[in-house]
Amino acid sequence: MIKLLHTWQCNRQENFSDQRYITFCIEKHRIILQDFDYNGVKYITSEKGFQLFETNFMKEIKNNFRIWETLDIDKFFSEILTLELDIEKVVGKYQDSLVAANKNSFKIRQQRHKTIEHKSVSWWTEELTTMRKKINAMRRRYQRTRLDNNLRESRKLLYLQKRR
Repeated sequence: MIKLLHTWQCNRQENFSDQRYITFCIEKHRIILQDFDYNGVKYITSEKGFQLFETNFMKEIKNNFRIWETLDIDKFFSEILTLELDIEKVVGKYQDSLVAANKNSFKIRQQRHKTIEHKSVSWWTEELTTMRKKINAMRRRYQRTRLDNNLRESRKLLYLQKRR
């Protein structure tokens, strides 16, 4: 959906939480070239890492394919792919070489997880987290009710009562 976003604007009108509405212009006909939703290992790259990667990759290729003399790697792979019956095996070895060279060349980016163990203040508890989640759910429920004004008002009152 974010790839369809064309422009945005912060309005003067404030919502119930004393925040301003942001309006978006979304284009249906906008062409989406690529969809990036990768959750695997992410590496921190650098110039030094790329230089190190080249040497590590060649070492891994020579080790995985048991190449002892200096050959033209392109010629070697064209020959091995024409002779090899199990191409999946060759691709697997090549991928293993890439992964090993990456691990030896670049630092791995750590994923951040939001947990209660890493609280920023000493007085924050699990009970406060639960209460906050319930209040936020009530606020979202109130704000998303648009068509039925009676239901919207009842949810608004419930939200205001629980918020205090």
